[in-house]
Amino acid sequence: MRVTDLIRGTGINKTTLHKLYDGELTRIDLDTIDRICEHLDIQVGDLFFLVKLLIIMVLNSYLFIKKWPWSQFFA
Repeated sequence: MRVTDLIRGTGINKTTLHKLYDGELTRIDLDTIDRICEHLDIQVGDLFFLVKLLIIMVLNSYLFIKKWPWSQFFA
């Protein structure tokens, strides 16, 4: 799904969704969360679970990159 699909499906302001996508929002309205969940046909808890899962995946990837002995491949 693209951001433009979410804009069309929810009616949320384009700037708001792009800032959310880019991680530039400092807060998000409950109405925005509700619209996204309704469009995706999920519950709010599902959305927060997905965000938490994404954060864990990113952190694990970062830790993998930091701990992997990359220098052995470029020596």
